[in-house]
Amino acid sequence: MIHVSTCSLAAPDTNRLEMSSCTQQRPKIDSATSSSVRLRWLCICGLAISIYSLYVKIQLDYDENYTALCDLAEQVSCTAVFKSDYGRGFGLTQLIFGSSSDYLNPPNGSIGVVFYVLLFLSSFYERRWICQLQLMAAIITLLLCFYLGGLLLLVLYDCCIVCVLIYAVHTLLFLEVYERYRRIYATKSATK
Repeated sequence: MIHVSTCSLAAPDTNRLEMSSCTQQRPKIDSATSSSVRLRWLCICGLAISIYSLYVKIQLDYDENYTALCDLAEQVSCTAVFKSDYGRGFGLTQLIFGSSSDYLNPPNGSIGVVFYVLLFLSSFYERRWICQLQLMAAIITLLLCFYLGGLLLLVLYDCCIVCVLIYAVHTLLFLEVYERYRRIYATKSATK
């Protein structure tokens, strides 16, 4: 980062030069810009985790004995979670469409990829209705995190590192989108 320093020198009656004012001017980062940057970084993190999750799921579809990097122990295994019925469509789409269709029952990682790409692209716009959609999506995904976390602990008796990371990203994402919504809503209300 480059800092611009502006100093003015004054020569009083004596022969010494004195510095009358010397200030450093630092570029100010707008809160809206920093909020958008944080939101985009969270989307990139979530996208990376979702792509890894999708990669592991595809490897498991071709080789049932595949061992992923996130498999640390018998009870700390992401492949056990991804092999389960809850690894596709959050376990909910198979109730509606049945488990026979791969298109209507996609892996959770592919749903995450689509979600994060759409959220990343929408982060470039600060329209109130887009922010409301982002907030609704963040609330729904946070509720899905609670649902899947409960399944992880109470049904599957497993700890999935990839899942825990995505839950953390979704929690931070919700907080960021909520603050963004408050800022935009407060700006729109103040200008009326």
